[in-house]
Amino acid sequence: MIPEKPQIITTPICYNGDKRAIPESTPLGSNQLSFESGFPVLTSTPLNAGGLPPDRLDFNAALNLLSTFIYYMQSGNQFAWNNQLDYNTGAFVLGSDNALYYCIQANGATSPNTVQDPVSSTGYWVKVIDAQGVFNINIIADDAVSTAKLADGAVTSAKIADGTIVNADIANTTITGAKLVNKTITATQIADNTITAAQLAANSVGASELADNAVDTNAIANLSVTNAKIANAAVNDAKISGVSASKVSGLATVAKTGSYNDLANKPTIPTNVAPLPTSSSWVFVGSTSSGSAYTVPRGGSWAICAFGIVHGGAVPVNEYINPQVGIYAGGTVLNIGVAGIVSVGGFGWRIQ
Repeated sequence: MIPEKPQIITTPICYNGDKRAIPESTPLGSNQLSFESGFPVLTSTPLNAGGLPPDRLDFNAALNLLSTFIYYMQSGNQFAWNNQLDYNTGAFVLGSDNALYYCIQANGATSPNTVQDPVSSTGYWVKVIDAQGVFNINIIADDAVSTAKLADGAVTSAKIADGTIVNADIANTTITGAKLVNKTITATQIADNTITAAQLAANSVGASELADNAVDTNAIANLSVTNAKIANAAVNDAKISGVSASKVSGLATVAKTGSYNDLANKPTIPTNVAPLPTSSSWVFVGSTSSGSAYTVPRGGSWAICAFGIVHGGAVPVNEYINPQVGIYAGGTVLNIGVAGIVSVGGFGWRIQ
């Protein structure tokens, strides 16, 4: 007979009716239903021979208990592991970590079985799905799932939780550039740090496996790819069309803006500087044997270069002493000459 879908049980039978608890065994001389004997022989003994009829409360209790179990399983629930029960190979239970476990060796409370908690007893139980709904890929034989068995794009980042597939689960070079369509995997499909250097064998994805510009700024979130995640020279100038200053850390602000206002330690530039005159100048020459003082013309400031000259006979020996070089206010007295100087001279320009 082909099984047919039964009617949905909307509630357990007698969920709100009167019933009595079912004991482990029937009390002596009672007609009560029990787990040990069901309805006792007394309930089938003729009444005129001292028998007692079954009790309606026991029928309600039995039907409620059985329908509660059916209702629970009908709703798709899985029973939690219990250290008072026995489990055979093929049983499924929920562990204390809310993961689903499959029994691979009989265990339980009845000898010769031994109690084996599925969370810690890997020799008796195998985790199938964790509490977050991630399938345990380690229960699949090596190469059971390969690129030849998956349609292009059948497995995407939206279908795989972070860390579900790691380097230890995939043979080296199982997935190469030749097996991936250009830009099939982008930053929008992979959460940051989902694929790290620890999960990929060195050079598994190289320049020969990625089309030029396959990974660009639009495809990679900021800092998704760092030096710690990329082998030395894995990303080079040939793979990057350009990096703007705004994306490089450690640069001064002026390197990004090019603005003079962003310079540090800017010099103080006078804002009211008179232009150098072309006609206001001062030249003086004099002779002395004891030194002379010359007064800078009054008015403004002057740039002065003045000196004394020592002569050797009629020809100067070009020994310049006591020079006066600098900016002087008009009316300043320059003591240029000293004893032994034959002549003094100088020149200046008015700068203000």
